[in-house]
Amino acid sequence: MPITKEADFSFTDGVSLPPLTQDSLDRMGDVQWMPNNSHLNSYGDVYSKNGYDLTQVLEELVDKQPDNVGLDIAGGRNGVAIRELIDLGLISCGAVTNYEDTRDEEARAVAELAHIDGDIVRPETWRKIFDWQRSVAANGLAIVLHRPHGPLQNLPYHFYLGATNAVLDWIRPGGVFCTQIPSVVLCGEGRKNICSALSDRGDNTVVDLISSRSTGRDDFAIIRKD
Repeated sequence: MPITKEADFSFTDGVSLPPLTQDSLDRMGDVQWMPNNSHLNSYGDVYSKNGYDLTQVLEELVDKQPDNVGLDIAGGRNGVAIRELIDLGLISCGAVTNYEDTRDEEARAVAELAHIDGDIVRPETWRKIFDWQRSVAANGLAIVLHRPHGPLQNLPYHFYLGATNAVLDWIRPGGVFCTQIPSVVLCGEGRKNICSALSDRGDNTVVDLISSRSTGRDDFAIIRKD
């Protein structure tokens, strides 16, 4: 059934990326922050360090349907993770978003891989993603990945709450959202409010929530749309 809920991007109001300085990168733990070509399992870095295999978990959770579509928000520059999901048969096509399109020639030649450019804290970028989802996956996305590296780790918690709600609105029943949880929302009101909001939706199940406090990295969550 097509998703008809109208988009609300008010969670981007007043949000801007902090300056990308060495001090800010050191505080966020990403001294090597840069466009990358991360593989699927590296998105579950914390997950894998706790004895899990993200690829295997996704194969168990997601039905292989011919119209499955994936999305990687602020993902690796060449969409490697999305391409691996395509090769696994978990999705038929997908998109990766970045501030700008820096794909190499090989990635640009992959017809099943779309690219959406723009600043992820701006509403117009979310509108692009929304319009793409409506055009290629009207019934909802099967898999959404997000790994908020660099300055994306230090935004107001209401941004993460709004983005999570937007993503869950776009996922079809049975689809999954795999995301790292920035340390800024792991304690206090941010964590409490986000957990409460997910519960109040009543349409999702937190399949796994992996704590990584012992490693000093972000937590990792897999949320399934019911």
